[in-house]
Formats: sequence, C-alpha cells, structure tokens
Amino acid sequence: MSYTINSLPAGHAAGVMPTEQEWAGANILKIDNFQEKSSDSRPETLCRVLYDANGLYLRYSVKDRWVKCVARNYQDCVCKDSCVEFFVEPTGGKGYLNFEFNACGVMLLYHVVDHTRTDHGFADYHKVDDFANEAVKRYPTLKAEDVNEEVTDPCDWELAMYIPFSLFEKEFGANGIPAKGTTWRANFYTCADGTSHPRWATWNPIKIFNFHQPECFGDIIFG
Repeated sequence: MSYTINSLPAGHAAGVMPTEQEWAGANILKIDNFQEKSSDSRPETLCRVLYDANGLYLRYSVKDRWVKCVARNYQDCVCKDSCVEFFVEPTGGKGYLNFEFNACGVMLLYHVVDHTRTDHGFADYHKVDDFANEAVKRYPTLKAEDVNEEVTDPCDWELAMYIPFSLFEKEFGANGIPAKGTTWRANFYTCADGTSHPRWATWNPIKIFNFHQPECFGDIIFG
C-alpha cells in the first residue's frame, strides 16, 4: 500500500497544528487490518498526515470504547493502554523509529536497526534520548485523569502531534530530511494490549502477529 503526504502551504509556522481547513487537505488512511487475536473491540481508527519544511503533522481519530491510559512517563509501555503507533523508516538502511502513544499522548520511542527478537528486546536498537520527548509535541483530546480507570462507554478521542525533521536528522543524518517526491517506508497501528477488550490492527497488512516487521511497511510519499 502507499500513502501520499500532502504538504502544508509555504511559510507554515513550525510546530503549529494545521487548521481544520488544512487538515481537510490531508489524505485519510484507515487502520483496519485487525489481527485474529483481537477481541470484539474493533474501533474505526483513521489517520491524516501533512508535512512542511520543518516536520510531520499526524492526527489520529478513534471511535473507541473500553479506553484506558495508565502509562504516565516517557518510555513507559504505552501499548498496554489504548494506543496508536507510527513506525517509520527513512531511506538509507539505518532502521526505523517506532513512535508509540497512548490516548493521552504519553510516548515510547526506540530506534530499531535490527528487529530480530532477543531476551533484551532487539538485536540492535536504542531508546531515543529524552530530547525527543520535548521535541515531539502532542495534542490529546483526553486527559489522563479521565481514563485512569477504564471507560466502558463509547469514547471517541483524537491525538494530533508534530514530529520535527530535526529528530530524524539526529537519528538518520541527511536521510532524515525528505524532499518533495521522497519515499519513506512506514506502518500505522492501533492496539490496547492491557484493556479488557484488547485489539491489534494495522494499516498495511502484516504476515505474523508482530508489529515489528519493516518488510511489511508501506510506502509514504512526500507529495
């Protein structure tokens, strides 16, 4: 599968969330390839992505239920909460970043070079330093105190974020700065491992029950 990331107008202020009118110009992707192990919780999960000269802007929209967010700190295991994820691999063969966020915007972020599983995680990876927690701006519609206990009623939520290209440049060098026409590889996910109704879904289909399959990423094209 492929997805074209449309550009924001020239001069868009770095890190400022797009307006509703600007978001309307983004293509919509659906995260709807649910794994068989998922419960009957299969919420509609959409994502929009835009970019400017300074970074990426993502906006997840989830029509959810059984929502819970327990993680509070950077690098906590957010996949056990109601969660959305973005794994992205710039060109150059230096691995990928796995951005993982719970519905309240708490983030986990690794740079995975070799995703072979080991007793300690992966064969070659590192946790991205704390600078990333400051650099990646998140705008959740839910507050942690509202979903500390699982919300069993329908609960729609959104999470928008800004990821500066400077973060990619720090991890990948010049390959972290895309130009118009550049193609990266990526996949988009939702999960909720530790809720009463767990789920696991992807944008691009995966071969086995494991999100860490860069060979199953799709193309994202900077249009």
